[in-house]
Amino acid sequence: MKNLRGQVATQKSSISYCHHGQVATHKPSVSYRNLRGQVATEFFIYAGVFLILVIAAVVVVNFTQTTELNLLEANIAKENGQLFSDAIHLSLRGGSGFTYMLEYPKNILGYPYYIYFNDSKGLVFINWINPKGNFSYVYSTTPFSGGSQADFKLCPNYPQFENNKLSSNTGKNILNITNDGTKLIFRQECGS
Repeated sequence: MKNLRGQVATQKSSISYCHHGQVATHKPSVSYRNLRGQVATEFFIYAGVFLILVIAAVVVVNFTQTTELNLLEANIAKENGQLFSDAIHLSLRGGSGFTYMLEYPKNILGYPYYIYFNDSKGLVFINWINPKGNFSYVYSTTPFSGGSQADFKLCPNYPQFENNKLSSNTGKNILNITNDGTKLIFRQECGS
């Protein structure tokens, strides 16, 4: 079919005519500028989601590391208390006349600690105070007084120290434990 100017008519949706009979195509419904904006928006959405996932992963790993570090520090303190418990066991098993010289650390990770001896119940306590909190642990041993009270000569109140408490940062870091056949005798070497 011919139109008034002698040109062939085709589908109006894909071809349009200008005022002088020239053929022109339709403009796209979305402009190039709008496409660039959509791409930028999608990029920032994906980058934001990725950033949130990375931050969540870092928080989880940090929390796990902190928990494991606290557990590791507690285990170090627990092992130091075990030194004293093992020394008492060894001194009791050694029998009359046995002496054990225990060299213990002056501090745990830079902080002093205290060892409490309860001779009638056969208990040894460690108490370690650090910036993250107070760590206490109890070790069970055989009652080491043998019917009479154990003899404690610990620093700084040598010859008698109240509450049978050894402070790691006083005196030398040497404790002599002697089994006299009836009880254990604890002697902490004083001085620096």
